[in-house]
Amino acid sequence: MNIVFKNGCHQSTLILKVPIKGRAGIAYSISKNFVSWYSKKSAAQFGAKGARIISISPGSFDTDMGRLEEKRGSAAMLGMAAIKRFGKPEEIAELIAFMASTKQGYTTGIDIPCDGGVTAGYSAKAMKEALANQSH
Repeated sequence: MNIVFKNGCHQSTLILKVPIKGRAGIAYSISKNFVSWYSKKSAAQFGAKGARIISISPGSFDTDMGRLEEKRGSAAMLGMAAIKRFGKPEEIAELIAFMASTKQGYTTGIDIPCDGGVTAGYSAKAMKEALANQSH
């Protein structure tokens, strides 16, 4: 991956040359980071009006879609998780219900990972090892 910065006229451009094989992963990472950034920005913008902005980033869940993702690499990510299993739909439902309730009126501007600790255990080395173990 080559990263080239071009400066001029008070603007910066970031050019990424990413192999086709890695583009989906890069796009996914960028979109996840955007959701977190947007939650913070929106909370600052709308908090004075009484709005609470919270996003929830789910991990792999035991649903039809989750099982499809299992075949595409999510099982490897479970190897990095603190809780090494798929989440149950009712677990994320409880989180959503609690965050939407008036019981939690002071939380805003955050993204909550509900991923069994995958985010906490993620590293490039851990991902490489998990993928290697999956192929055996």
